[in-house]
This record gives sequence, structure tokens and C-alpha cells, in this order.
Amino acid sequence: METDIATASAIHPLDTPRPAAWEQDALMRFTARMLDADRPFPCVFGVDAIRRGTLRAGFIEPGDVAGLARALTDFTAVAETLGRRTSLVVFVRPEQTADDLSIDQYRARFWSLLQGAHRLDPHSWPTEIPTDTTDPSFEFSFAGTPMFVVANTPAHSDRASRFFEYFAITFQPRFVFDDITAHSTQGLNARKIIRARLREYDSATQTPLLGNFGEAGNQEWRQYFLEDHNEPFPESARCPFQVAKPESRPDPGPTFLAVPVPSLTAGLRDLLPEQGSIEVQHDQPGKTHDWHQHSVEEELFIVSGQLEAFWMNDDGEHRTQTCREGTLIVLPAGTRHGSIAGPEGVIYLIRPKGGRAAVTTFLDPTEYPVRHSPLPDAASDGLTPRQ
Repeated sequence: METDIATASAIHPLDTPRPAAWEQDALMRFTARMLDADRPFPCVFGVDAIRRGTLRAGFIEPGDVAGLARALTDFTAVAETLGRRTSLVVFVRPEQTADDLSIDQYRARFWSLLQGAHRLDPHSWPTEIPTDTTDPSFEFSFAGTPMFVVANTPAHSDRASRFFEYFAITFQPRFVFDDITAHSTQGLNARKIIRARLREYDSATQTPLLGNFGEAGNQEWRQYFLEDHNEPFPESARCPFQVAKPESRPDPGPTFLAVPVPSLTAGLRDLLPEQGSIEVQHDQPGKTHDWHQHSVEEELFIVSGQLEAFWMNDDGEHRTQTCREGTLIVLPAGTRHGSIAGPEGVIYLIRPKGGRAAVTTFLDPTEYPVRHSPLPDAASDGLTPRQ
């Protein structure tokens, strides 16, 4: 049951166990490489994202533009809530002939994936980002989020910072760099560290294509897929990626993609009402749903993790109960209650009686019978309580 819910998203924290051996191996190698103290990885922003737990990973089949679009959709929906230092790394399953693929072939696959995902993006191109790829302020964008893109391949060798055992594409939202602009003290220091590490990390000399976003002469797209050596880059070379014209973009109505169907276990089917729906809720560690009540009876089933439930009984007594995986909570209509997610967070299902949507009434803080505090150092996501 846990696995079915976890696979509902196309992106995952790095410590999420993966069902496929190649996926688990990619995560292990990637994390070890980025956190190698003996050989510091040049991108300090990516390293910081791993240490903060804000980096997300996705996994796709070779040429799977729909899979890449799903990963980008899920990531852009939550990126700003993850914190300023965040990135998405999408790993591509190795092809049987992967050992024989050249840098030229990986380059073609990279631009094909980027272009294909863009054509599946139902959102308009952000107005602040030029559509002209030669403009210094151009950046690849998806769902209205501009992102710097980096390709890593098994074919790179001398430019070790662009080598990885698996073909991988990293997306860094532009807001990652908002407080470290090119001429700020922090930005200058960060770039100094990165370029010093590049000189140590790569056998190839530093590419002359590195530049600063928005500055005259800079072309971001040329930095997305770097060559293994500093071959002359023709000034006349055009970016393989082109922003689709509005008439070639998807219809502004629904977008329909062919996606893998996650299994619906018998236990989950049993929890479904005869007509209606259930809700899957994922709370981060310490997430607090303060005092509220519902118009109908609800059942909560803890799928993974734990929470502390608190409520007032009919006699006006304040009660609490720690609820772990496998606990079914039955909440009578009108019960004043709330919850705090445990140290590992919690995933639970909510089933309103009869499949009817409950009307939720939140108590004014002046009416709280008892005040509950979140776990120490717990992250607050600012979301409206729902439970």
C-alpha cells in the first residue's frame, strides 16, 4: 500500500527506496559523488540541496518525453515550497547499447527530450523570459518556471563535472540564484568557489562558454550540454531548442498523457465509498492541523509514519493519542480535533461517510481549548489545515 502511494508522484526525495535496481544504483552513485569530501563537487548549489533534503529525483525511460513532462510538472508545482536551494535530477534508464553511445548521440537525445517535454507543457511561456534563444536572458522554462539545465552523460571523461554513469538532466529553477546574482558579494564568492573546484575536478580546461545570466554576450543554452573538450563553438550555431509558437502549443483545455497505471490494491479498493472519493494526505514532519471540525463523520487510515491526534470528548476533556501505520481513526461529525505529524511525517487516507465532501469549520485561535505546538525545528509549509 505504501509503494502504490509513493509512486503516485513522478519525483522523489533522494532517500526514497526505489523498486528498480538501476534507479537505486543511480541514487547511490549520485549521492556519493555529490557528497564526496575528498573530491568536492563543483556545483555548491546542488550539494547544498542534497544536504538540505530539497533535491528531488525523477526516473524515465529512454526518449520518454511524457515521463519528463510529468516529472517537471510535479517538480514545478512544489519547487518554491522546497526552499531556495532546490533542483530536480531526472535519470534516464540505460539503453542496452549505452556503452556505445557517443557524446553526439547523447546531445541529440538531450535536446529531443527538452523539446518534446516543452511541447507537452500546457502553460504559456513566461512573459519575462525571451523566446529568442540568443537573448542573454533566455532560459528553458516549464509550467512558467525558468530553469537552468545541465546534462551529464557516461560519454564524458575529461570534463568530469559533466560525467555520470547514467544519462541525467538537472533542472535548477532561476530563483535558486536570486540572492546570488553575478555582482553580489555572495554571488561572486559562489562563482569563485565553483570555478576553482572546476579547475581541480576536470581534466579539460574551463569552457569559455560559462557566462552570467542576462549579461551581454551570454547564451545560457550553450552551457546546458558542454562538450568534453573546448572545441571551437561556431558563433553561427543555433540552439536546437525552439520555443513553440502559440498555435503549435497544446490546447488550453485538458492535457491528456499516456502514463503508467499504478496498481490499486484490494485494501485501497475496500476503503473507497460506493460513490465518491477518498483523499490522500501527505504531511511533512511537525505539520500541525489546528483545531477544526467536520460536518460529517470521517475515517482516517494511517498508511505510513505517525501522527499525534488531539480532540475534545463529549465531557469537555482534552485527549491525545499517538497513531501509527495501520491505525484507523473514526471521527464523529462535529468532533473538535487536530493533529501533529510525527518526526518522519505521515501519509494517511481520509474517507468521509457516504463519500460526501465534508464542510470543515476552523476554530478561531481564541476558541482553541488547548494550544498545540509543532515538533521542535519542524518545517511549516503554510498550508491551510485540512484533516
